[in-house]
Amino acid sequence: DLPEKLALGSTALFLENARVLGNLLYSGVLERFPKVKVVSVESGIGWLPFLLESLDYEMHETGANANGKLKMLPSEYFKRQVYGCFWFEKTAPKKLIEDVGVENVLFETDFPHPTCLYPDNREHVTEVLGGLAPHVRKRVLQDNAAELYRIPLPA
Repeated sequence: DLPEKLALGSTALFLENARVLGNLLYSGVLERFPKVKVVSVESGIGWLPFLLESLDYEMHETGANANGKLKMLPSEYFKRQVYGCFWFEKTAPKKLIEDVGVENVLFETDFPHPTCLYPDNREHVTEVLGGLAPHVRKRVLQDNAAELYRIPLPA
């Protein structure tokens, strides 16, 4: 059934992104290029704290960095150079933005995809971010993207 395949395939893509991001964080690329910024789009943020905790734990537990290629933990490279985006999630933004890093989260509308929030994106953002401090909402909805993409903001 096509709708089931679309639903399962879309969800699998989010989790596949964990593999890609894990490989990037262990690769040494971010160590060699500390000014490079990476944005994980269309993937959500709910899985990020688990991935980062797991990568840090396994690095210590397995000796994955015995060659000394990485000078920091994977979670530290993430905090320095990686952004996660969300659009449909309700639970993760309310509970995990601080864990992922206020400076590392962006909101996306995902328009015009079949699963985008249009036309109710404002209502969704109000519901999901409404209980967070104003400075957190401003970072997630505006400041992070402006800094990342070097978009000047009006004074």
